[in-house]
Amino acid sequence: MQHQSVALKEVMFHTGVADVAGHVARLAARVLRNQESMVVLCQPSEINAIDEALWGSGRTDFLAHSRPEASAAVHVHSSIALVTSLDQLPQLDPAQGPSSSACGPGVRFRLLSTLQEWVPGCEAFEKLIEVVTPQGTTQARARWKQFAQMGVALSNTAIGP
Repeated sequence: MQHQSVALKEVMFHTGVADVAGHVARLAARVLRNQESMVVLCQPSEINAIDEALWGSGRTDFLAHSRPEASAAVHVHSSIALVTSLDQLPQLDPAQGPSSSACGPGVRFRLLSTLQEWVPGCEAFEKLIEVVTPQGTTQARARWKQFAQMGVALSNTAIGP
């Protein structure tokens, strides 16, 4: 399968992740501390758990984020966008990358995926973080090879077994 890279420069695999929602929340906190933005692409079955993890356990633990059904005003003020499809970012132009008006303050160049599969349109982002569960390792190896063929810088961080 041949893919054309537009903006994608780096793919970071986080492998062996047993607690996907918790891991996404930790990465989101780091992104917000750095005053960056991120699109989190997840399965519909994961969105509620990730949303809950981003709300945190206390009043000061909230990580500002939006869900697909949020109003435009919420999206504009959210640095983290939770989506279950890149189609939920209507102003994602594969030739130019994500639009700041679709994703909140500043242009979002980072995509985090928990899908455990190839993400059509990922080439529009500058960085991709793949969260890989222990069960998704074999498929992740195939995606690693695809990204290597594209000439993308690759790294792996082993989170768990």
